Amino acid sequence: MMHEAKKLSKILERLSDKKEFPVDPNQVAEMLCGLTPIECFRFIKVDMDDNVLKGGFVNTKRLTTLAGLYGDEINIACVFYSRNLTVSEERFCVIKELMHAIDPVDISTVNKPEHLISLIQHLSLSREILYGKFMKGITEETIRPLVDTMGDWRALLVMVPEKEREAVIESYKKNEITKEGIAAYFEIPKNYADAIIDNDFWDFIMTLWLGLDEFLDHTKAEAA
Repeated sequence: MMHEAKKLSKILERLSDKKEFPVDPNQVAEMLCGLTPIECFRFIKVDMDDNVLKGGFVNTKRLTTLAGLYGDEINIACVFYSRNLTVSEERFCVIKELMHAIDPVDISTVNKPEHLISLIQHLSLSREILYGKFMKGITEETIRPLVDTMGDWRALLVMVPEKEREAVIESYKKNEITKEGIAAYFEIPKNYADAIIDNDFWDFIMTLWLGLDEFLDHTKAEAA
């Protein structure tokens, strides 16, 4: 079975030479349909308290299509997002939720009260504190919140291809573009502009993303 890191690598490879932005969530969804058992994605705008959650991902059971009561069945995933988001926040939220399509199911599913409590506690931590926790290594305690946090970071990797990121960094160093301009160019929320120009942070994302896959492999090997 293709692991999370390899699936994301396939997506990043296909987007590596992209020159027109922003990245279209429908394009990402189409790629995921070729990499996962999911055959169709639905994007659904809903009323939700976006101070707590901005979006959600639900992989449904196989549903009957509109072809009729006895039509073919397809595996559908629904991405829910708040109707109160700006255009850039909405796009980022949808792509972030799409990234959960390649999460390890047994880790990413929040099905116990303690899982939800732990997840909320970690999501409220600052990026610096999260760095500290995760840089010590991936553990059973940090694996679940890490999978969710990686949704944000994987979305950033997808929306900002490496070649184009390097190009805007050069422009930023020459004062040809501001952080706000970078965010506007990729159409991502402004608070992620700092991450784009921070090489150490970018390296951290890549290391952690690959480390997550290695941790899961090791854990499964021990359980076997």
